Amino acid sequence: MREHLGEDPGPDLRYGIRLDGELIGRIDLVAVDPPRYGTGYWLDESHVGAGYASAACSALYGHTARALGATKVFADVTHGNDRSAALLRRLGFESVADFEHCTRFRLVLVP
Repeated sequence: MREHLGEDPGPDLRYGIRLDGELIGRIDLVAVDPPRYGTGYWLDESHVGAGYASAACSALYGHTARALGATKVFADVTHGNDRSAALLRRLGFESVADFEHCTRFRLVLVP
């Protein structure tokens, strides 16, 4: 994970989630069609359920609206990944489309 975070993500943005200096996860912002972005995230299993992903995503998406002028963030969640869908709903995302293998969520950002 550390090596991957060190790679240049190109036009996309990649952020590490740290707890007491330890890398415990990451969040990606994918520059699909700025000011609209896609997102993905990962959290080490030993840190799931403590609110770290919620706090990190909330801070990043707020920053994205202010600093990048982002207006919307989209995320696709594989069917059955209930924790990820719950995280997005807590953050204010709404379900906007269902596909064969995933559900698409959208968050409308206010700068």
